Amino acid sequence: MQFISPLFILGVIYICVASAYFIFNVRYINIVDICLSIKYILIKNYKLLIIFAVFLLPTIAYVDLPITKLCKYFYSPIIYNIFDNISRIGEGWFLGGILLTMGLACIIFNQKKLSEIFCSSFMALIFAGISNGLLKFIFNRERPSMGNNQWHFFYFFISKIKDPSNLLYAYNSMPSGHVITTVASLTVLYCYTSNSLIKTLLIGCMFLMICARIYTINHWLSDTIVSAVLGVIIGVAFAKNSPKKFNINSAY
Repeated sequence: MQFISPLFILGVIYICVASAYFIFNVRYINIVDICLSIKYILIKNYKLLIIFAVFLLPTIAYVDLPITKLCKYFYSPIIYNIFDNISRIGEGWFLGGILLTMGLACIIFNQKKLSEIFCSSFMALIFAGISNGLLKFIFNRERPSMGNNQWHFFYFFISKIKDPSNLLYAYNSMPSGHVITTVASLTVLYCYTSNSLIKTLLIGCMFLMICARIYTINHWLSDTIVSAVLGVIIGVAFAKNSPKKFNINSAY
């Protein structure tokens, strides 16, 4: 008779507890308010967004391809493995699992406010992931690992190649799912803390994820820049609508 692995049982128990915790806390998040906050941030900072768009086009035209070629030229198996492992940490299931675990740990140690913060960070990750999927389908950009033309937007629809599986990887370069979810979730934590060391570490984690996605030739530089900006906007929107209001600078 074959017995069920104890690790499997613990895993099922954890999923049940984590799901209950998530369902209990998700009621505090109002998606309508989140969308309104994002709209407000975009309108209030429209001048900066216009400047960003103006600089983005030259980046695509003159920087994307040289940066990709530079990464290929300085390829190192050791460095690649390091950045590849960093990318794995940025997988939604892994990062989301960490945030949920931290939230549950805070409940155990009677840190209700921190628990709600981690839950808000987790919700920002989910929202960013859904937004990322929609934007990938719209922009439909070819990844640098598939070709050397940085202008291949909407490529699946205008090319003669009609393999639907390409939409899952080859032609969904912009934005970067790893970057947008990492930045969105960590931005919530950044807004919460006043500790300069923690803020620096959070920014460092975001920067490492950007470097990892570029060096492993999964994304163009412009993909990661767009993703980082979108991640910050989503993260700030969730921070402003968290159950425990943050003391966020009105500049946002």
